[in-house]
Amino acid sequence: MPWDRDAFEDQVRFMIRVVDGALARTNWDKVKNFTPSIEQYAPLLENLKSMFSDLRLADIEISEWAPPAEYVICNDHPALMYDLGEPPEGSEVVDKQLALAYELGDYQCLICNWEK
Repeated sequence: MPWDRDAFEDQVRFMIRVVDGALARTNWDKVKNFTPSIEQYAPLLENLKSMFSDLRLADIEISEWAPPAEYVICNDHPALMYDLGEPPEGSEVVDKQLALAYELGDYQCLICNWEK
């Protein structure tokens, strides 16, 4: 995580709010073809929240962040490119963006695909 010394407390509070949102099932209804099990994920999310709550600036090393050299960055957006591989055998890809991503092949930008 590329922590910022001056914004560290705000960043930690933000991450805790993200975890709280997941625990509250915020926008889970928007996830297509997947129904998360709160019973399965709640203990993991609670542990993650606890780790963030206990995190102190002295616990981390802050340095200039840059993606590793082997990562591919989109030329048009500040985003890492990704590779989905092949769709699972026998699965039907119904989401328009996901179908396009599989069709385009290796190393795509999520933002570029979403704009199509």
